[in-house]
Amino acid sequence: FKTAPKWDIEGKTDYVNFLEKYNYKNRGCYTCPIACMQNYRVPGLGATVISCELYTQLNWGVRNDDMMLWYETTKMCHLYGIDPVSVSRVIAWLSYLYEEGIISARETDGIAMEWGSRDAIYGMLQKTIDREGLGDVIADGIDAVAKKLDAAIPATKRQGKSTKYWAMQVKNNPMYDINPRYKSNALA
Repeated sequence: FKTAPKWDIEGKTDYVNFLEKYNYKNRGCYTCPIACMQNYRVPGLGATVISCELYTQLNWGVRNDDMMLWYETTKMCHLYGIDPVSVSRVIAWLSYLYEEGIISARETDGIAMEWGSRDAIYGMLQKTIDREGLGDVIADGIDAVAKKLDAAIPATKRQGKSTKYWAMQVKNNPMYDINPRYKSNALA
């Protein structure tokens, strides 16, 4: 992480600094020599374990440069049994639809789904946990959300396509921020 992503020009998503400041031990699966799971303890937010894809989804995946928001939302997903990858992909999809003008805050319970916004990320995650409003539909998957959005948005506003067209998904399952057409990913 020597250079910041283009949307994070100030380098706020500094994992190395976060790791050095809050990591207290590493663990791995039984007999694994790598121990890729970092155990963190952040004052005021408590402890959790983060590894692999969880480092990118609720920050880079939704253009969030607030490391504490990333940590807090990832920990919330652990506590409530929500897949951080899936919920981040839905939030990113809604943010894209919002940015393109296909949806407005009216369709998202008054939440402006702006990229990287604490209100959008935390708010939609909390609504999903509480199964409240659009969050209740999100808990049922992308198909349910697309059906609800398509019913509320004129076809002309969505270019005659379902809103699902813009979702990174396969058979109603959100995808990682990868291109599955790469041979190495296909083989994995």
